[in-house]
Amino acid sequence: MKDIPTRIAWTDGTIVATHAGLTRRWGIRRFGHAWTGMTADRIAARLNRLPDRPGSLAALYMDDDGPLWARPGHGDYDGRLTQVSGHTPVPSAGNVEGVWLCDTFSTMPDGTPIGDRGMLLADGAGLHAIPYAR
Repeated sequence: MKDIPTRIAWTDGTIVATHAGLTRRWGIRRFGHAWTGMTADRIAARLNRLPDRPGSLAALYMDDDGPLWARPGHGDYDGRLTQVSGHTPVPSAGNVEGVWLCDTFSTMPDGTPIGDRGMLLADGAGLHAIPYAR
């Protein structure tokens, strides 16, 4: 397991994908006011270096407004970034409060589907919700 790289964020240079999204409050608290001018590439690189410092990884786990636990209604997603999150189950993939949510495969405890199994497509021109087709 130690040879498997840990990645907190993925980016293509314009989109930043994390488990739960990035709030402005968390970014400034963790990286200072330089956060507000960072590019998607720089943000992903900084996030992906966090596992190199165990204390940073522990703090990441404890922050309820950071890339592991943020969710709509909890904070101010950083709207200057195009973000994707898979943390919050949704009926259909789409943009909610400035972050694209795409967990359409989760189920209720009894197995009832929450979402429609749709997906997001990043095609270089943006993100698009794609319905599930049998």
